[in-house]
Amino acid sequence: MRCRGEGDLFWDISNRLGHLVVEWSDMAVQTQINEKEMAEKIHEMNENRLWLDKTLDALRKDYSDKYIAVFRKKIVDADPDMKKLIIRIKKEFGNIDTIMIEYISGEDYFLIL
Repeated sequence: MRCRGEGDLFWDISNRLGHLVVEWSDMAVQTQINEKEMAEKIHEMNENRLWLDKTLDALRKDYSDKYIAVFRKKIVDADPDMKKLIIRIKKEFGNIDTIMIEYISGEDYFLIL
């Protein structure tokens, strides 16, 4: 029967530390990817919002009193029933994180603060 020596213990510790370093570096890389993806999604949603603000008056003519789905500054679907719209969008796109869904009112509205 062989007893574990100091060399074996050192090897176990360094091996475990090596695995931890690999895990931590993988987590750091994943975090950077997630932050980059999140920044891209926020940027895309902001671009969609700006586009919608600029084209809202023109959109009222065709999409009055409907929910619209906006993806990359384009309307990809519309429906007066939001649930039906979301179901179709999920079927078509799968992940809808960057698809903006907005209700287009037939009338102008004002916010009084």
